[in-house]
Amino acid sequence: MDIDIHGRYRTNKDRWSRSCRKNSRSWVVNNLDNDPVTLFRKIYDGFLPLTSQVPQLVLTIADYQYKSAFVSDQEINLVACLTEIMASVEIKNG
Repeated sequence: MDIDIHGRYRTNKDRWSRSCRKNSRSWVVNNLDNDPVTLFRKIYDGFLPLTSQVPQLVLTIADYQYKSAFVSDQEINLVACLTEIMASVEIKNG
């Protein structure tokens, strides 16, 4: 499994583009066969080099990882996690 965070979240300006949202959802759908722990680890590893707001990133991922044990739809939970990260974590330019 591979997460192409670098290609999808290059700058803050692009982060809410239609293709970015569509690609995020597509990535989630294509990777739902993996266990949630692996998926959240890939999200963390993908975003870590792109932000200096590591505490916010960690808290967001931890929150959604906890929720994944209780939700009935993992796809919605993962898309919500990526959406919150895109909304609350500033992505470095370049």
